[in-house]
Amino acid sequence: MSGEGGFSLLVKVAPIPEEGEDGRWEIPPEAFKSGADETHPLPVKDAAVLHGRIYKDGKTVFFNGEVEAVFSLSCGRCLKQFDMDIQEDVTAVFMPKGLIKARADEAEVTDEDVDVHSYKEDEVDLYAPAHDQVALALPMRPLCAESCKGLCPKCGADLNEGPCGCPEPEIEPRFAALKNLKF
Repeated sequence: MSGEGGFSLLVKVAPIPEEGEDGRWEIPPEAFKSGADETHPLPVKDAAVLHGRIYKDGKTVFFNGEVEAVFSLSCGRCLKQFDMDIQEDVTAVFMPKGLIKARADEAEVTDEDVDVHSYKEDEVDLYAPAHDQVALALPMRPLCAESCKGLCPKCGADLNEGPCGCPEPEIEPRFAALKNLKF
């Protein structure tokens, strides 16, 4: 069984003790750039680390932990490359395929059931929930700093390094009074 992108973090269900056990797994950066991610690869720089506690109650497996990764991004204002560390909580519930279907036939699907992953052949794949959290952590418009001034729209100079020398744009006379407003 392989997760998104052809990569998987398979954990056998039978050896998991009822009281649970702690684990640590590494996800290579290539896992975020292949398979389903080929068209929109995640810019993960180094291996992502997933760590947490996995335990079970009967045939239902639970995972609570955290994924840590470093993105290599381009600033949305000045276009400079920068690294961004992320730490995101990962919570997942895994149930055997047959048990999910039987439960769905018995009752309505609740909010609690939305994040339930299925598994078969006595193995759960921790990659899918870890991948989802990494993807959700990617900012829509990455900024190297909140104070980034960006590029000059006329000459393209980086305004973080100082003024570019372009003349100030003329203010249309109808809007000149707005310049004196104070907030």
